[in-house]
Amino acid sequence: MSSFLCDIPGPKTGPAKWILSGWQTNSIFSAQTGSPINIVSGSDRALSGTGTQRANLIGNPYLPSGRSRDEQMAGYFNPAAFGTFNLDFSIFKGSRFAKRRELQYRWEMFNVLNHANLGNPRANIGAVRPGQIDSTSAARIMQMGLPFVF
Repeated sequence: MSSFLCDIPGPKTGPAKWILSGWQTNSIFSAQTGSPINIVSGSDRALSGTGTQRANLIGNPYLPSGRSRDEQMAGYFNPAAFGTFNLDFSIFKGSRFAKRRELQYRWEMFNVLNHANLGNPRANIGAVRPGQIDSTSAARIMQMGLPFVF
């Protein structure tokens, strides 16, 4: 994970100060080899009243490499095989009106690159289509705000 904050320099005096100064950019970049996954049995093998006990491993959970993306999405339990990355970015502009009053313009973007990270495969071996990936991360989201800080 990496992040930065950068104050963009602008004029200190004159009318251009109100438009060109007070800008700030921020960013957070994160990358990981995959999300944790807990394979569950889908049945109450421990007679505890829930079906969330871990499944018994009775074979090799790794499927052959070299398969197409569709085949991997249809059944793949190796969480180390896929990675995720995400980049969030924002730009702020603060306009101070008094010693302790500021109007701040904010434009925030989450998943700026609109990169779809695959979700975890279905982990409940007792459910329909166990091992299939049928979700992705959220698409790009943008929001603007105009908070008054006092």
